[in-house]
Amino acid sequence: NALRDFSTSAILGTSFTSFDGVTDAGVNGVPDTYGYWATDDEVLPTGTPPSDDSNVVKDSNANPVDIGAYISVVAGLYRFKNGIAFRQLPADDAYDNDGAAAYAGMIVSLAPHEAPTNKVISGPTVIRNLSLSQANTLAGKRYVVFREKAGTTKVLNAMTGAYNISSTYRSDFVRLTTVRILHNAADRVRAVADPFVGRANNGPNSQALRAEIDQTLGRLQQLGALRRYAFNFIASPAMQVLGQITVNLTLVPAFEITEITVNIALAKE
Repeated sequence: NALRDFSTSAILGTSFTSFDGVTDAGVNGVPDTYGYWATDDEVLPTGTPPSDDSNVVKDSNANPVDIGAYISVVAGLYRFKNGIAFRQLPADDAYDNDGAAAYAGMIVSLAPHEAPTNKVISGPTVIRNLSLSQANTLAGKRYVVFREKAGTTKVLNAMTGAYNISSTYRSDFVRLTTVRILHNAADRVRAVADPFVGRANNGPNSQALRAEIDQTLGRLQQLGALRRYAFNFIASPAMQVLGQITVNLTLVPAFEITEITVNIALAKE
């Protein structure tokens, strides 16, 4: 209940209202107390709402930059049995801890377009299994939850901490796979573009760079990470004098399946 209400001061000694990216009492599409916005002074913003703080960094569309997309909060304590537990706690042969490290290890073991959602996580076991209602409530508040299913521990969801008021008012990066796919694509484009730094800014080199980027993004599409992509170059005469080229990418990632609904109808023979 404390996590659900973002009221953890009695348990943790501090409040967690700054993570509340779902409450919008004003019904204006802006979370009331959510503070995980990028700031130029690197301090969580305050204010009513925090997004109006003068130190909050805005993107090119004048929207606050949401750093919650890079945060995953794992809810609950889990039990671990491993070599460390055997050496340090031979009498118990196990220890209890949060699942953040295990979840982080699982993430890096997966391809960027593979979501942790509904996958078995090695290491932690559930101490007290959450009911479906409890698990769904925590997932709706953007917490990552593990749950025992068919005798194994599985990740129930792979949400990020980005604000998510509703299907209309939310960040574009509420799913971990979206964040990872876009960063993977950007890193790959930077990698193939790097050898062109120092070359002449002329037609042949420009065409060669286009071909490299197209092949790189095309491979991601074949892997199933992208549904569609497009890009263009900007190199005005003034930019050419300064040796600059800007590559604008438009990417449609392969969004993960999060829900399957089965409708049943009866019919006569």
